[in-house]
Amino acid sequence: MRLIDADGKSVGIVPIKKALERAKQADLDLIEVTAKAKPPVARIADHGKYQYEQNKLKKKWIEQDKEKGKKKQDEVKHTQIKPGTGEDTMQLRAKKIREWLDNGNKVQVDLFLFGRYKSMNGEFLKERLLSFIQTIPGEVYTAESVRKSPKGFSVVLQGKNKK
Repeated sequence: MRLIDADGKSVGIVPIKKALERAKQADLDLIEVTAKAKPPVARIADHGKYQYEQNKLKKKWIEQDKEKGKKKQDEVKHTQIKPGTGEDTMQLRAKKIREWLDNGNKVQVDLFLFGRYKSMNGEFLKERLLSFIQTIPGEVYTAESVRKSPKGFSVVLQGKNKK
């Protein structure tokens, strides 16, 4: 077994009995760090302190991953309209979409089709979706063009033209 002493210095490869004796002399615990390594790695340390440090490192890594995740991906917000949605509701949705776009989010707008609306002319439905997009205040760019989705048509919008 490869042994690391209480100061963090490598002692070298030592039989298990000698490693246990050294840990007992130091009045500390022998902790197996890596079992899969050849030879396995063990450390002489206080088990409670070691566990505390490991948990602290784990929390730090989790926080770093969360921060990386926030920076890497833009959140995509979703909203849904229907062909028969009234003008007041459309205006409210347009204002909300503008807020999301100003916050740097992408927005997916779905034109949800049900019942008899599924058999309507596709070009007419695309025009309906595009006319809704024109009601959104400010500049709006399409990140992805209008496409047929399983439930109707959808388009992804973004606020500022990202390069």
